[in-house]
Amino acid sequence: MKSSRPKRAIRSLTIGCNKNAQKTSQMQSLNKIIILTNFVIFSLFNLSILLELKVPKIRVGGDHMRKRYAKNLLALGVVASALLVGSQSAFASDGVGDSRGTAIPISPNSAAVQTISDSTDVDYFTWTNNTGNRISSASVHLYSPSNNNYDLQVIQILSQHNNFEATTTASDHGNGIEDSVSFSPIYPGDTVYFKVYGHDSSQYGSAPYTLSFFTY
Repeated sequence: MKSSRPKRAIRSLTIGCNKNAQKTSQMQSLNKIIILTNFVIFSLFNLSILLELKVPKIRVGGDHMRKRYAKNLLALGVVASALLVGSQSAFASDGVGDSRGTAIPISPNSAAVQTISDSTDVDYFTWTNNTGNRISSASVHLYSPSNNNYDLQVIQILSQHNNFEATTTASDHGNGIEDSVSFSPIYPGDTVYFKVYGHDSSQYGSAPYTLSFFTY
């Protein structure tokens, strides 16, 4: 009579592996839910201001403020849509974009999600104006995660001025708050780089940030 112990051991091992796979899948789903929840919270906050429910006295410079918050909502919507459909282009892998030579391409009116994985990690994104047209104005927006403070820098390579480099650093607003830079114009042949990095050596982690880029 053959012993059933080996079969039981194999069955137990298989069940254990299945449980581990289930836990991993559940954790991935939970992380996606947490990220989407954060986007919803930010969107509702901006929407309340846009509709003048949260800040009724926003009428001073109202049109400008409404455009600003509408733009924020659009950026969040772009990223949330990418997450929902599982777009690979929404997430860039760590180790990519650590220099200008390996900068991650980003298109106007789109967003990217990335992480600062350690104290030396720096992410570069880039776009070159190959449209043949002068872009009158542009803006880039960085949304740091709630537990980290990341900084944003814009580097413009001006083809009309012997590739002169114009650098602008966004004002720092702290953890989880939007930093942004508006700049203009972008002539045909100009290249822009967006640099994202930790505010200091302690600012990094697995929570993602969002970078959105707009032209007008």
